[in-house]
This record gives sequence, C-alpha cells and structure tokens, in this order.
Amino acid sequence: MKNSCRQLQRIAAAAAVALSLSACSNNDSATAAPAPGLLSINNAAPIKLYTVGKAVAVPVALSRGGGEIALAVDVTSSDPTIATVSSGKCHLSDHETGNRCQLLVRAVAAGSATLTASAPGYAPVTLFASFGGAAPKEALYGAVQIGAFPSSGEPSTSNFDMAAQLGTSVKLQASLTGFDTTLDGVPILLSTTAGSIKGNPQCNVDSGADANHYCIYELQLPATAPAGNTVTVTAKVVGNPSSFQTWNSPTVTIKTQSNPVPGTIALQGTGSNTALGMSAPIWAVLRDSSGVGDTVVTLSASNQKIAINSGVSVGSGRYQTLSCTLNSDNPVCGFGVKGVTAGIATIGATSSPGSYAIKPLALSVNAPLSTSRVIKFANSGSSPVWVGITGGTSNSYQTNALISTVDPATSGPNKMCGPSNPAGACPTGSTCQQGGAAPDAKTSYFCYWDQPVPSSGYQIVAGSTTLPATTSISISDSSYDPIADITWSGNFYPRQGCALDQGVLKCTIASCGNASSGQACAPGTGGTPAVATLPEVTLQKNGTDYYDLSIIGGANVATSFGPDNSASPAIPVPTAKLYMCGTAGASTAQGGLLASDWSMATHVNDPLVASAGAFSLTAQTANPASKAYYRFVSTESPRKNQGCSTDRCTTPGSVCGYDSNAVNNGNNSDYKTSCGTHLAWLSANALWALNANATNAAPFKFAGTYSDSAGNKVQFDQLFVCTAPTVSGYAAPATITDSSLVCGCSNWGDSSLASAAGDAPFTAQVATPSVACTANNTFGSSYYWTQYVLPSIAWLKKSCPTCYTYPFDDMSSTFQCTNQATSGSGTNTVPYVIRFGGTIAGQ
Repeated sequence: MKNSCRQLQRIAAAAAVALSLSACSNNDSATAAPAPGLLSINNAAPIKLYTVGKAVAVPVALSRGGGEIALAVDVTSSDPTIATVSSGKCHLSDHETGNRCQLLVRAVAAGSATLTASAPGYAPVTLFASFGGAAPKEALYGAVQIGAFPSSGEPSTSNFDMAAQLGTSVKLQASLTGFDTTLDGVPILLSTTAGSIKGNPQCNVDSGADANHYCIYELQLPATAPAGNTVTVTAKVVGNPSSFQTWNSPTVTIKTQSNPVPGTIALQGTGSNTALGMSAPIWAVLRDSSGVGDTVVTLSASNQKIAINSGVSVGSGRYQTLSCTLNSDNPVCGFGVKGVTAGIATIGATSSPGSYAIKPLALSVNAPLSTSRVIKFANSGSSPVWVGITGGTSNSYQTNALISTVDPATSGPNKMCGPSNPAGACPTGSTCQQGGAAPDAKTSYFCYWDQPVPSSGYQIVAGSTTLPATTSISISDSSYDPIADITWSGNFYPRQGCALDQGVLKCTIASCGNASSGQACAPGTGGTPAVATLPEVTLQKNGTDYYDLSIIGGANVATSFGPDNSASPAIPVPTAKLYMCGTAGASTAQGGLLASDWSMATHVNDPLVASAGAFSLTAQTANPASKAYYRFVSTESPRKNQGCSTDRCTTPGSVCGYDSNAVNNGNNSDYKTSCGTHLAWLSANALWALNANATNAAPFKFAGTYSDSAGNKVQFDQLFVCTAPTVSGYAAPATITDSSLVCGCSNWGDSSLASAAGDAPFTAQVATPSVACTANNTFGSSYYWTQYVLPSIAWLKKSCPTCYTYPFDDMSSTFQCTNQATSGSGTNTVPYVIRFGGTIAGQ
C-alpha cells in the first residue's frame, strides 16, 4: 500500500508555524524517567487555520511505547480564548487498536496558542498553532484524500492500493486534509475505469470536522476481470471550488481477484475518557475486506468496571455479552461502553466463524470531566412542582474518524443506533436506547442524551417570590457530540399533582413515568397530557446556545427561561439584539420585547376585531363562546354539569372545560365539556395532537379542507399544526410560491401587514423579529390561516409575547446566548435559570 506525503509536506512547509518537541524531562520537577515511547500531536504537522469558528480533527498518538495500557494523555491549549481542545483527554495503549485518539481543535478567535500533550512518565509534546487573520493568496483549501472504507491504512492524497473480489461492491471514502482555510461543501466526483458508482457519484465534503467531513461511496465491480485485472477510481473536485486552487486528483487502484478478500477485524474507540456513569462509543470494524459473508463478532467485558450497551435490552447476566454481524457490505458495528467502577477494563472479542484474531481494546474508567453547565429551577408558586426532564437525540457516528453516515444518499447525521442502525455508536453523554415508558420490540433505538438528576430531587416545594425553592442540574464536559458541537439538548416541564404509585411518579399534568427510574422521565418521553409549559434548550460547547419557551401545546405554569445572572459573572444582554441572552416569558419588558402577563383568562376572550366577523372567537368555535374549549380541568366522577359551555359551574372554584376523558382518551375522546378544577390551558394544536384523526370532534375546523392555488386539497389540521404542505410565513417572499399554504406570522402588528385585509389589527408589536412576515396566507378573497388558526393562538401570544405559539414561530421566540469571549475557558459556559411562577389562573 502506498501513501504519498509530498503534498502534505508542501502544505506543512507553507505554514510558517514552529514545532517544538521536547526530548527530556522538566529539570524543575522530579518526574519519572521518560518512557521509551513517543507522543505526537497531529502527526507532528503544524496547525494553521485562517477560518475562525471552525474545528479540525487532530490525531494524538502513542508510538513505540513500553506496553502501556490506557495511558492518560492530557491535551491542553495555552490560551482557550484562542483555541479549545475537545475533550482534552485520551487514554492510549501500546497496541494497534488503542494507540491513537482524535480530538477537535476549534479556532475561537484570531491569534496563536500552544497545544501540549502530556502523560505520566513522558516528556510533554508541544505544538504551536495560529488561527484567524486574512488568508493570503496562497491559502490552502486542502488536498483530496481517498481510501477504502473502513481500512487499516491511511487514505492517500496520491494513490491508494487495495484488493477486491470481482462482482462485489466496495466502499470508498473521500475527505480533505492539509487545509488552513476551510470550505463547506467541496464537490468531489468519483469516476471509474470499470464497474460503476452506485447512487450519486458526487458528494460534498467539508474541510472542517463537520457532519459531512467524509463522503462514503460504493463501487460495484465488474463480474469479469478488466484489462490488467485492475480498476482505477479517480476523485476530482468539480464546480466553482476548482477556482480556489489547483486540486489534486488522487486515485484508488483496485487489484481484482476471483476469491473473497478476508481483511481484518479490529475494535476501535475514540481514546477519550470513559466517564463513570456515562457511555462512550466503540466499534467492531471489518477492514479492507471484499466478498466476505456474515461473521458474528461477540464482545465481552473483562470485569464489572464496564457494561456494554447498557441501554440495549440483552437479557440478564452479570457481565453483558453482545454480538453483531459484520460482512463486507456492512463492515461496522457500533456499541456503547458504560463506566461502572473506576479502573482499567478490557473489551474482548471473538468471531464466528473463528477465522479472525481480534485484539482486545483496553479502556480506562475515570471520573467525568468538570461541570461547565448548570441549569437552576426555582419555584415561587404556592404549590409544589416536579421537574420533568427529557433528553433529546444526539447524532450517532460510524467510526472514531467522526464519520456520521455511510450512506452518500443520506443528508445529515443518523441519530439511530443499536438494532435500528447497527453501525451507529452514540457520543459520550448519550445512550443508545428505546424511547417511551413502555417500548416494545418494534420501538426504534436512538442516541438519547442522558438525563441529569436534579441536585435536590425532582420535587420543588412551594416557595415565594422573595424566597423561591430551588433545585438544579449539572452537565459534565464529558458530555459532547463532536459532530454537532452540542453538549446536551432537551426540554423541561413543570409536572403537577404528582404522587408515587408503586414506585412510579404519576402526575395529573405531564406524567412521564418510567417504572425503572422512579421520578425520572422515560427516554424521549414528554409529559402526558402534553399541555405543560415547555422550556427547551440546545447547549453548544463552542457556539451559541438556543433556548425558548414553548406554549404551542398549552401552558400550566407561568414560566420564564434565561441566563442566571445571580451567577458570576453576570451575562450581559445586548440592547441592540433583544433575542441575545434575553429571557423568554419575562414578566417585565425587555427593550422592544413586551412583558408576559400570563393572563390567559383575560386574553382568551379578547375580540380580534370590534364586530363579530371572520376573526372573532365566536366565528372560530361557533356558539357557545370558546373559553371552555381552551381549559383543561380535573376529571370528576360522575361529570358535573356535562355539556356546559360557560362558567355555569356550581362548585366553588370549578370552571367549565375539557377533562381527560374528553380530549386525552385517544379515539374514545368524547369532547364533552364538564365542570372541574382548572389545571391548564389547552391550545388548538394540542387538541389535534391528542387525537390526530377523523374522530376528533373538537369545535375547530380540523376536518375541513380547502384548495390551494394549484387545486390541491389541503386539510385545515395541516394549518393548525403547520405540517406539509404548509410553509413558514417567515420564509423569503420569493420562495413562497403559494400564499394559500403559508402558516402564520407572529409579528401581527408588523406595519408591512397593516394594509393587508384579513390580518388581525393589533395596535402594538408583540415582538421584534429581524425579518418581517410579508405573506400571510392571502389567496383570492380567503385568508385561511388568519380566519381559522390565528384566533386560536392570538390569546396565547398576547399572554406571552416571547413564547412559541405555533411551530413556525421562531422569529419571535428563539433566544441565543454565549459567553465564549468572557468565560476564560474559550467555551460557552452560560448558566441558566428556569423560574416557575405558579399555576396560571383559569378565570
């Protein structure tokens, strides 16, 4: 196998960055004598990156070691405000399966920093790197490299040699290397002298360590031997990027043969810390094979310090033993290894048929990295709430080279894992498991972010405005999705009326019980009924966080969500960027953002126009008045005042509304109102979501249809929940080809809409989006969204102007925040606080 380094040497020489390798111990400290091996960062090649904000995948390796097992290697940046290293720790072993790990070095700001790799008994290795600045004319956008996937050999920038069986298909990988200025979406086209490329022969590759950092292609070889018994595949950059520089065109030379090529099987890990209580990804990989049929690989843990695939149901047993099936068409299996007890453990593997000798993989289980993210929950209401926590899904990726998908036809990373996607393994901080409180054999497996446990328990007792009761969650730096740069994502909700029932917490509002975890929510499970106020967040390590407060499904507790300025230092709120580090649901005005009064009972009966007409609430729900159809009330047996339409309820404190039997009983929901204690406010979106079929008899025009401008039938429920074929009203006007399909416009007071007949004549802006909605479902003389949907959410938006009220409401409800520039660590460490202000009154 040949692998030319000429171009990479030229690239390294062009970057004027000093490289310093120390060969002796620090004379000022009594360290042990250096071990016989060597550490290296980035293969001793200099790092120079003109593009700030991008990351590059940097290998850290141990060579010619002294038999080390899980040697702890720390990689640090001298100036985290210039460059950060994720995760900053590897555990390397002196054998082929564990002597290398891959970290991400991200350019935070322009400047220079020194990267240092250190390990006990080893002389530290330093590497100077510079970032930012104006790229010179001779800036390098990288060299194309190509190779087999997966392979024990490194891809080549010139020619990669391999063998393959005639008539079979082989996978090839292409990526970019040696760049100092990044490009997103470089189109690489593969051509072949024989056989054919399956699917699209062109794929876009990024020069950053992003979800499309690698492209995987599949080549179908001819059934008969070509001339010379060889097939040559050439990779070529096409299109506009070719004008940046003269690109290389590497090749793969495939020597064809009539027999299968067995290849080798190896276990691979990321080399990062296997944190206690967290799962780290590993893979079983069939490399450099062709025509190999099914080979079952069985993994086993050497001791109880680790558990394999702890989220996947594998039956009982003190030590878990799991298997997967590899073949040349599906050469990768992904697993998760959970740290149970601190110490060293190994993963062994056997094959059946037993023709492969598989070296074990050594792992070190250590305490998680430090905590950089804290979210506090404060309850100032007069009754207790229980915090509901639901972790979202993270990416799965296919190898320790950060390949997120092996299907060139698939856009974006694959979030499935386990039996749903055997090749996928989940990043640290997430676990491959089924969602739902009662999954069955058909339930898909996803990488769900682990749910942090609140410091003072899930219940937050009653508090007061001056002395709220609190609890908090902490998220370790070990938790990280390197493809998406996400530390954690998920949502929270205030559960009410909760009590333990045979070990499971059951709640009147937002139950999410899981029999195996007491008060915690089941993975991927929201509250039932889903009418609770919903704070949502995506925490990014090197970028801005995204957070919001959703009342799309309704609301039960007055809530606010924003940076915790009681922490030090306080997070500044830029006055010119109101959605940057602001507070969603705040009870006071924030510049141009209006205050939230959470007075649903007041706003739900506000007429949208002076006279009863297309926009009045009576037109929305016909007669009787609509307030009862937005209330969720307690279930009484027998029902009281069944069929009520106003507040003619005789029991003190009771109101007319829908109970659980009316709307949360699937196809058996009867949509009959009755009197009960007010629990929450419903939305029309929630009423449809609770029973999304023709049996839904709520007094909204869900079952109605209309014709779009092309004559296609559209159901009104698609407008209520903004599903296809509807489009966002915030889309660029030129992209909206049919305004009859436009769903919504939050900025209802926008001056650009004031003259458009059919828009509700609000007199003040409810929010200040940076882009106005200039098309709002105006087709012919009918205004479908404003006539039928707007009245069902206008009162929600008036109650909380900075909340999500329908699925396309991003422009007036999505907040962002980062303290990268001031955190001192170069990464985003913003703390947040979610304040629960008590149950929203029903009248």
